[in-house]
Amino acid sequence: MGSLQLLPDMQASMAKTGLTAQQVEILRCMIETIMPQMDPTTLAEAANVAAAPSAIQSFAASTPTDMAAVNVLLPLLAKTKPSNVQAMLRTLLWLMTTGPGMFILTGFSKPFLALTASEKETAMLKFANSRINDLRSLFRDIKNVAALACLGRSLYVDREIQASPTHANPFWEAMGYPGMPTEKPLPKSYDHVWSPTFMDIEKIANGAKTVTLETDVVVIGSGCGGGVVAAELAKAGHRVLVLEKGKHRKWTDLTNNEMESMFNSFEMSGLLQTDDGSVSILAGSTFGGGSFVNWACSLRPPHKVREEWATKYNLPHFASKSFSDSIDAVCARNGVTDQGIRHNGPNQILMDGAKRMGYTSAVLPQNIGSNDHQCGFCHMGCPHAEKQGTHVTWLQDAAEHGAEFIDSCTVEKVTHRKGVATGVVATMNVSGIKLIVKASTVVSSGGSLNTPLLLTRSGLKNANIGRNLRLHPVVPVQGYFPDREVKPYYGAIMTAINTSIEDRTGNGYGARIEVPVLHPGLFGVFTSFRSSFEYRRTMLQYNNRAMFIVLARDEDSVSRVFEDAEGILRVEFSLGSKDSKSLEEGTIAAVKTFLAAGAVEVDPGIFGLPALKLDASDLKNGDAVTCKKAQEYYLKIHELGVVSTKTKLGCAHQMGSCRMGASPVAGAVDPEGQSWEVKGLYVADASLFPTASGVNPMVTTLSVAHSVAQFMKKNLAKEKSKL
Repeated sequence: MGSLQLLPDMQASMAKTGLTAQQVEILRCMIETIMPQMDPTTLAEAANVAAAPSAIQSFAASTPTDMAAVNVLLPLLAKTKPSNVQAMLRTLLWLMTTGPGMFILTGFSKPFLALTASEKETAMLKFANSRINDLRSLFRDIKNVAALACLGRSLYVDREIQASPTHANPFWEAMGYPGMPTEKPLPKSYDHVWSPTFMDIEKIANGAKTVTLETDVVVIGSGCGGGVVAAELAKAGHRVLVLEKGKHRKWTDLTNNEMESMFNSFEMSGLLQTDDGSVSILAGSTFGGGSFVNWACSLRPPHKVREEWATKYNLPHFASKSFSDSIDAVCARNGVTDQGIRHNGPNQILMDGAKRMGYTSAVLPQNIGSNDHQCGFCHMGCPHAEKQGTHVTWLQDAAEHGAEFIDSCTVEKVTHRKGVATGVVATMNVSGIKLIVKASTVVSSGGSLNTPLLLTRSGLKNANIGRNLRLHPVVPVQGYFPDREVKPYYGAIMTAINTSIEDRTGNGYGARIEVPVLHPGLFGVFTSFRSSFEYRRTMLQYNNRAMFIVLARDEDSVSRVFEDAEGILRVEFSLGSKDSKSLEEGTIAAVKTFLAAGAVEVDPGIFGLPALKLDASDLKNGDAVTCKKAQEYYLKIHELGVVSTKTKLGCAHQMGSCRMGASPVAGAVDPEGQSWEVKGLYVADASLFPTASGVNPMVTTLSVAHSVAQFMKKNLAKEKSKL
C-alpha cells in the first residue's frame, strides 16, 4: 500500500527520558483522554456535519493510540526538556501513580490509571490550569502532540497515498481535509527553480576529524538576515561562506505533511514554549530560515516605528532616505506586491466583517512576484516554489557571485583575539566533524533566539544580549459558520488585516488582526480543550471554521532568551499590563468581526469563558454583534482579561534580543550592527530591532540586514585601503 511513516523506537525513547513503563502508560492515557473514541451518531449530530457515514465512523473511532502519539511525545520530551524538567516530569508521573499524589495534584484520591474516563478528563482540565508551571506545560505538550500526531500526520510517506484522505489519515475525510494542495497542480519538476549546492565536508575531511576552511566573511544563518548580507558581500567581491544549522529541504523532499514539516523545519521541532508554558513559539530552522516557512506577508516597517527608533533610541539611520532605499531594494528583490491577490475563505471573512463593523482593513502585500499565488501550504515550504524567500532570491544571488554553503552545521562559538574576530568553530550535525573557519569578518544571522546564545557562548558580556526579547504575542480566535464551507487550508494564507486598534493609545502600540495558517494539526493545537467531546466536535467542524490571530506589538512585556547548562534554548516571558489590554481589546474586535461576518459561534480560548454560541432566539432584539448575549460576552472578556497562564498565546515573530543601540548601555551592537566588544563581528537579523516592529517582521529584517551590509561594505573598503 505504500511506505509507512517511521516513528522513533519506544525503548530508546524511554531510556532517554528515564521513564518507566507505568509512567509511559500514564502519558499514553493522558493523550488518549484528549481524543477518546466517541459515538459517531451523537458526534455527527452535535457537529452538524454531513460527511459520509464511513468517514464519521473512522473519525469517531480513531484515537491517539491508533496514531502512536506517545511514540511521538517521548523523543520530543527528551529533545526539548532540560534534565531538571524531565526530573520534575518523572516526579509528577510518580505522584500520579498514588492516591495521595493525585489528591495533591487534582483532588482525586485514586491513581490516574484507576480514574474513570470522566474523572481523567476533569484531572486533565486541572492540569491545564494548574498553578504549577510544569503541569501546565506538560498538558500543552500532550495536547499539542495529540493534535499533530492525530490530525497533522499522514500514515504514509507516498504523495499519492497522502492525496487520498481515506487512506492517509483516518480523521481527514470527515474533516474535509484533502491532505495535499488542491488549488492547482503541483509542478511536475522543479528544474526551473534554483537549488543550492553544498560543500561536501565529509569528502573534504577524507577521514579526518577536523576540517579547516578560510574565507573573507562567514555568515551564520541563511534566513532573512543572512541571505541579504551574503548576497551583498559576495556581489562586492568578498569570499563568503554561509553556515546553516538546519537542513536544506529539496523541493522533491517536501511531503506537504504538517507534523513532518514542523519537526524538520522549525526550532525544537515546532514545540518550543516559554518556561511557564504560556506561549507556543514557532521559529524557522532550515535553509532560508523564516522566509522558507512563513506565510508570505510582506509589510513595510511602519512610519511610527521608524520615527521611534530614530528619535527615542537615537538611531537616525532608520528615518533616513538610505533606510528607505534599503526597504525599496529588498521589496523589489523579494517580489513584494499587493496586486492580483485573491482572498481565501478566512481572509474574505475578515474583510467582510471589518467592513460591516466600520473597522479599517487592508490587503496585505505578498512576496510572490508575478505568480498567481494560491497556496495554503507555504508554511511547509511552498510546494509550488512561488514564494520569493531568501532561499530563491538573495542566496541565489550570493551563489552566483561565488558564495559557498554548508548546511546541517551548528556554530559553537565565534573566535576572536584581542577584541578582533578571527572566525568560528562549528560541528557538522550528522558526522560530528569539527569545522574551523578562519575569517576576519563574522556575521551572526541566527535569529533572535540563536544569535544571543552564540554571542554568549563566544564570551561576549554586553548586558543587552538575550534581553529585550519581543514576541508579538497572539491570541487565536475561532469563528464557526455552519452554512459556509470555509476551507481554511485552501488559498493564500495571510492576505487581509484589520488595523482598527493598531495604535490603541496613540504611541504606535496596539494590536492587529490577521489570518493564520490553519491546517488540522495547528487547528488542534490552538483549539481550547474544555472537554473531549467538545474538542472532537470542534475538530469535526474544521471545514466550517476560520481563525483570526490578535497580534500585539509588545510594549511592556518582559522576555529574555538564554541557554541553560545543558545547552537547551530557554525563553522566559511575562505579559505586561499594557500588552494584555491590547490583546483584550483586539480579542473583542475579533469576536465582533466574526459575528458581523455571520459566525454563530466564536471562541477566544480564554479559560473560564465558554465559546459564545448564538441561536435565533438571541437575535430577536438585535443583530449578532449588538444582541444581549454578545454584549454580555464582551463584558466577560473585559472582566477576565487576557492573562498569559489562562489564555492560549502563540508567537511566530521573535525580535530585539541583541538590539542595536547608540551606546553599549543602550544596545548589544552599535548603530552599524557591529559588536561593541569584538571588531569584525556583526549581527544582521531581527534581534537588532530596538523594539517590536508591530508588523510581520520579514521586510523589516531584510531591510535592516541590507543596511548592515552597506555599513559592512563601507568598513571593509576602509580596512582594505589601509593595507
